[in-house]
Amino acid sequence: MNRERVPLTPSQRGEAAALAAVRLHISTHLPPGQQIGGSSTGTAAAELSSLLRRPVSYVAAALRELSVMGIVAPKSSQVVVVLAPDQPHPQDQELQEAVRERISSGFYPEESALPTGLLGDEFGLRADLVARACRYLTRDGTLRYDPHGRYGSGFYVTKTGATAAVRAGTTVGGIQ
Repeated sequence: MNRERVPLTPSQRGEAAALAAVRLHISTHLPPGQQIGGSSTGTAAAELSSLLRRPVSYVAAALRELSVMGIVAPKSSQVVVVLAPDQPHPQDQELQEAVRERISSGFYPEESALPTGLLGDEFGLRADLVARACRYLTRDGTLRYDPHGRYGSGFYVTKTGATAAVRAGTTVGGIQ
């Protein structure tokens, strides 16, 4: 299959450049827990826009994308906070807790495919946000991602996750 590349529009190039600039700035200059925005400059997007010399709308779009990626999390309408690489996104906690609870109760048995579409409907989340929450659960061994799984690509309950959930009960952040 021969696919031609469709050239990016100037706006798309600007947004991609802003995403790269914001991501690089955050990864090289801001430690986890650092807040961006809320100062005299106003919003996080305005603060970074001024610093990086990028349009506010492009920087705002970059911050939304970085939130989906789990790199930053909105704290308020004007402030975002930088997340540590192993830190779950605060908006994912309810879904992660429900998945752990359902694994420990046997509702999702070992090696079962996680019904991410249904979870998205239940929790009112888009597919990319459900995937963000599930990616964190792969880090702690509760789930694994299998692109060629028995039921297609997706997240599956691990033996380790099922055993740990049953043994320890449902925990979130080490608190039972």
